[in-house]
Amino acid sequence: MEAYYVVYLASDCPRLNVPPSYDEFLASYLLPNKPVIIGPSLVNSWPALENWVAERESIDLEWLESAYGDYEVTVADCSSRDFSDQSREQKRFRDVVLLWRHGSGQNLYVKDWHLSRALSLRPSSCDPSKQQPDFYTTPDIFRDDWMNAYYSAHTEDDFRFVYVGAAGTFTPLHRDVYTSYSWSTNVAGRKRWWLFPPEQTPLLFRRGGEMHLEVAYDVRDVDPTAFPSFSQARPVIVEQGPGETIFVSASTLSRASASTTLVVLTLIRV
Repeated sequence: MEAYYVVYLASDCPRLNVPPSYDEFLASYLLPNKPVIIGPSLVNSWPALENWVAERESIDLEWLESAYGDYEVTVADCSSRDFSDQSREQKRFRDVVLLWRHGSGQNLYVKDWHLSRALSLRPSSCDPSKQQPDFYTTPDIFRDDWMNAYYSAHTEDDFRFVYVGAAGTFTPLHRDVYTSYSWSTNVAGRKRWWLFPPEQTPLLFRRGGEMHLEVAYDVRDVDPTAFPSFSQARPVIVEQGPGETIFVSASTLSRASASTTLVVLTLIRV
């Protein structure tokens, strides 16, 4: 059943063509816990924007396959639900690309790919000239990243992810790990976000949700009997374009879907 609700638009997630200074970002967005979209000039020096993007701002799958095809990736099937997430399996990236080329993998979404860490730890047999871990640099306004700094130094994990998917692939409604802040850049393609501010969380629970904390899976298709308060929620819905970066505030419940075929770099931070 399709969900209906009043929507908060651009004024609740402003767009900045010129990147703010750190002090401006801190005062206007980080401390008040407010989302913002920042234009392509924030990341226009990234090698990924040159190497991963083909004509008309589409993904250069041939380049990505030649550089990273041997790496194992986590692949979510957006047509198959597994409780509050999607069914997942491990595949080589080149095998996923092959499915996309044959038109049989349009529901597959490469998610949570620790590409930067993988490149720094284990170069593959792919084209060595393309296997550089510095395909991006962290913008200055996001550099106080305590969580990734700790995890990278003391564990074999981090929270720096690459996502690749076709139009229509999506991430179910969720909070980022540890209810932290995150920032996400569309290297290519477009993405639509549904952002539910933290104070609206009780409206998103299944009936009796205070017992099990289950929230709606897909905000486009919500059963009003199971989620009786959902219609009172007021999400911010924004479209993120190629090269744009979105800052998602802490404790925000979000749902994101690809409007076109896309490749995204996401970092989660505290």
